[in-house]
This record gives sequence, structure tokens and C-alpha cells, in this order.
Amino acid sequence: MKIVNSYCQWAGVKIYMGKTEVTGYDYKRECSLDLSILQLGNGKPKIVVPWDPVKYLGVHLTITGDLTFERDYVRKKTLVTIKHLTKHMYHPQQIHCVVQVAIIPIFRHSAAIANWDSQEIIELENLWMHAFKKAWKVNASLPDVTFWAGPQQGGLGTPKARAIITSETISLLNQCMRLNDDLLQVTIQDMSQAITHLGCSTIAERQAELQWSGKDGQQHPSLCH
Repeated sequence: MKIVNSYCQWAGVKIYMGKTEVTGYDYKRECSLDLSILQLGNGKPKIVVPWDPVKYLGVHLTITGDLTFERDYVRKKTLVTIKHLTKHMYHPQQIHCVVQVAIIPIFRHSAAIANWDSQEIIELENLWMHAFKKAWKVNASLPDVTFWAGPQQGGLGTPKARAIITSETISLLNQCMRLNDDLLQVTIQDMSQAITHLGCSTIAERQAELQWSGKDGQQHPSLCH
């Protein structure tokens, strides 16, 4: 904090303490750190306990790596947005586009890291179906395949959550491996552990094992999922 304070004085800038938060955790002893002594100038930052979430780069997570709050946020934000579609007066195609640009991106932003399990994905996709049916003002009993099927099959080709997770994870891995730095080494190590966790030696073998066993990979959270 002394270094930060010295920099602020040198640069002539001030930190708004009302929006400044600090959190600390001892990973070895698995307990929170006492941060009450921290002070910046004449103010003290807000202390966040390790079990409460902070918003970092638009993602709600705890310092211990718990992303439960991010998944809860995505669900709640999705439900709130869907409520605004009730009895809309616009053309169905317009509201269909609204779902694609205002609801699905809520999930897409953190899809690669939020550790969604299979049941949560199903529940989220059901919410998306509810939104698309509201957009087109059709009965809730209309088969979902009307939306999931591609245009060649007479459907609308709406995206699936697993496809988004796959696409965003590939994009994230490409970013992590773009430069020859520490992040590259951490990514490789993480992938290696995820592969050997199931007694496999290659990514292909791990994928085959997951398909055969029906597991979703949540036993070993990593960038590979």
C-alpha cells in the first residue's frame, strides 16, 4: 500500500476509496488474512472476505476460485431480461435478435471459465427456449427442435450452450498459448493434469473417456472444460 500511495503522490492521482476493495486468503492454512491494518493515505479500502465475490474483468468470483456467484448472476440476469419480453409489440424477428444479442452474451462472456455442469446447462438452455418462444409468441408446448434445428432442417439454428462453451474455451486457450510466457506454461500444466486425472495420455483419449463414462469433467476443474 505504501508503494501505491507513493505512486499516487508522484503521479498526482487519487484513488476513490469508495470503490476500492481488498481481499486476502492464506491458501496453505485455508483461512482469511487480517487486512484491517491496510491504509491508503487517510482512507481504508473496503475489506471483502474470501467467501464473498468480487467483480474482476466482468466476472463474479471469489479469491478462492468459486464461480458459483457468476453462474447465479447469469441465471438472474437472464430471467430479468426475459421478463421484459412478455407481451412485446415488436416483430418476432426483432425480438429474436434481442435474445441473441442481449441474453445469450450474458452467458458467453464467462462461458469458458464458469464451470457449468450438465444440469445447469440444461436449465439455462430451457430459459433460452422460453425467451425464443416469447419472441415468436408461440405456445410453450412447441417442440424445442423448431429452434435448435438448422435452417437446412427447417429450424432457426439457435445456438446451444455446449457449443458456445467449446468455442469460447478454444478461443481462451488460443489466447493463453499465443505468447511464450508464464501463462503458456501454466496452461500446458493445467491441460496435462486434466488429461492424466483420468489416466489418459492425450487429449483425444480423455475426450473418449469422458464420452464413454458420461462424465462432464467437473471432477478436475481446468481450462480444458
